[in-house]
Amino acid sequence: MKKVYKGLDLTQVHIVKGILEAQGIKAKVEDDQLLGLVGGVGYTEAIVWIFDDARYEEALATVKEYEDKLTSMNKGEKWTCSVCNEVLDEQFTMCWNCNSSRLRCKS
Repeated sequence: MKKVYKGLDLTQVHIVKGILEAQGIKAKVEDDQLLGLVGGVGYTEAIVWIFDDARYEEALATVKEYEDKLTSMNKGEKWTCSVCNEVLDEQFTMCWNCNSSRLRCKS
C-alpha cells in the first residue's frame, strides 16, 4: 500500500478516493473517523492509500490533476466545458448546457 493523498477536509479526501476508484484503482481512507473525534486538536490529516503499488504514479498524476482543477476553480476564472464547449462563469461547478462536472473538464 502507498499513500497518495492526505487532508483535513474529509469531503475532499473521500472525493479523491472516489476518483481513484472510478479509474479502477482500489483505495482506502485511513483515520477519517479519528479526525472528527479529535476535532483537529493535536491530530493532522486523513490519508488515502492505494493497494496496487504498480499504479502509484498513475494515482499521483490523478491526484495532481484533481488538485490543479480545484486550484483553478478557486481562482475565479471562466472555464470551458470539455463535453459541449460552453463557456461558463467561475461560480458554476456544473455545465448548465450538458450537466457535466467542472472537475471532469479540461479548462
